[in-house]
Amino acid sequence: MKLAIIFSTLFSSALVASSLQAANLTVIIDNIDMTRGGTVRIGLYSPKEKFLSDKPLQGQEQKIKSKKVTFVFKNIQAGQYAISSYQDTNDNKQVDSNFLGLPIEPYGVSGKSSWGKPKFKSSSFTLGTENKTITIRYD
Repeated sequence: MKLAIIFSTLFSSALVASSLQAANLTVIIDNIDMTRGGTVRIGLYSPKEKFLSDKPLQGQEQKIKSKKVTFVFKNIQAGQYAISSYQDTNDNKQVDSNFLGLPIEPYGVSGKSSWGKPKFKSSSFTLGTENKTITIRYD
């Protein structure tokens, strides 16, 4: 019985400690083209997932109702992350591109924008134990 109580106490303490090291990440997507309609899709990536793949650490989506949408990723452990987002104008659940492979739907990533396909390193940011807000603007 004592062993069960000790284990339960240690397990509860570990859960509390890990939740104290987690933060909420709010991502605001701004400048959405409402005339094109569709859904805003967003992915949260850590170094473990292939950046821009269809398998993010967490993904969310919202139908477009305004020029700005807000997503909240809750209880994210401290670490290095990157965000990618796109406006799926035809709701086919993929980023459509032209014959050169360039996106034809609005998109954005966290971090610095650069020429060519966004990279995790230039798109990444550090999330600590404090809540954080990031804004991505579609151009």
